[in-house]
Amino acid sequence: MIFVTVGTQLPFDRLVQAMDEWAAAHPEQEVIVQTGGGEYQPQHMQSESFMDPERYQELLGKCSQVVAHAGTGSILSAQEYDRPLLIMPRSPEFKEVRSDHQHSTCKKYADRLRVLIAWETVDLGPQLDDLLNMPLKGDVSVADRSEAQALSAAIVGFVEDARGRVDGAPSRRVVCACSTGGHLVEMLHMLPCLKGHELIIMTSDAKDSVLVPAHRHYAIREASRWSRSKGLSTWLQLMFLIPRLRPDVVLSTGAAPGFLAVMVGKLSGARVIWIDSLANVDRISLGGRLARIFTHLFLVQWSDLADGTKVRYAGRVQ
Repeated sequence: MIFVTVGTQLPFDRLVQAMDEWAAAHPEQEVIVQTGGGEYQPQHMQSESFMDPERYQELLGKCSQVVAHAGTGSILSAQEYDRPLLIMPRSPEFKEVRSDHQHSTCKKYADRLRVLIAWETVDLGPQLDDLLNMPLKGDVSVADRSEAQALSAAIVGFVEDARGRVDGAPSRRVVCACSTGGHLVEMLHMLPCLKGHELIIMTSDAKDSVLVPAHRHYAIREASRWSRSKGLSTWLQLMFLIPRLRPDVVLSTGAAPGFLAVMVGKLSGARVIWIDSLANVDRISLGGRLARIFTHLFLVQWSDLADGTKVRYAGRVQ
């Protein structure tokens, strides 16, 4: 079974329609698509507009291949389940996304094992043939494993060096704040290295609590640069929550809610770490550029974005 996903933020009708046309010509293949609420209604494959995290994980576990937009959350999820992956970038030309960052992401993944790229819909058919012929199981490369271990070591070192607000406490209280979607998927890859510390997770979707059952979860309001009222509401919510929780460390992978959490964390006396998203290939995110002045450690996940001073590269999630 092929699982097609367009992520949680925006529809991607161009990919969905192209996959539907392919499914019509390949009735022997079972295809299930998460459409993101787009206008195009598939006729030849099973579709669901949105999926809760449990359903999404269920399909990742059942499928044999994944086709997705070039969002880091979708890419990392497919790799976590060791599924052969075909990605197609959204384009600002078709108003599918606000910037060209997904094309940049595809360039970074062009030579990765078990990842294929369809740059345009005409590429989809031939690449799907290759995808279906790809081995269903593979190994994480030594380089990728080393990169992930290096990032984990940097995070652990920062957290354990932070002074605890309770003298003699054997662990640190860490608030991990981010938007839902890809930012959360990246965060989930980082949490295991902080085992033994008290982790409090804040995301912009209450349904994300099922992904972190071992930890306290708070749903914070989504915010964006396009809505000042939402930003103010999120700010006020965090100004109440974070000082009351008294974290030793605030860690964020972005986006706007993560930036606001970092700001409030710094003002409340916590040590602050920002890890810019894997999606930011060509330049640091806007949230990251704003967050820099509030952070004690600022990490990027592509080495050419480091500046040798405050902006550091220590590795990246797999």
